[in-house]
Amino acid sequence: MRVYVISVTATCAAIGAAAIPSAGLVTMLMVLTSVGLPVEDVSIILAVDWFLYVPHHTLKLTILFNRQCNEN
Repeated sequence: MRVYVISVTATCAAIGAAAIPSAGLVTMLMVLTSVGLPVEDVSIILAVDWFLYVPHHTLKLTILFNRQCNEN
């Protein structure tokens, strides 16, 4: 039964979360709460996610900016 609840909750949460930055954390909280698992330590995941998210998108935007400048 737990696998079914996790599958349905994760699928429903992921449908609307694709275009929102860091929405994976919100969907993870929804899944953990629906199963009854603790959500107190998610702040650690949030900190790690931020350190991975910011450099990745900084590099991505820098590359896009350089390509745009080189085209003109």
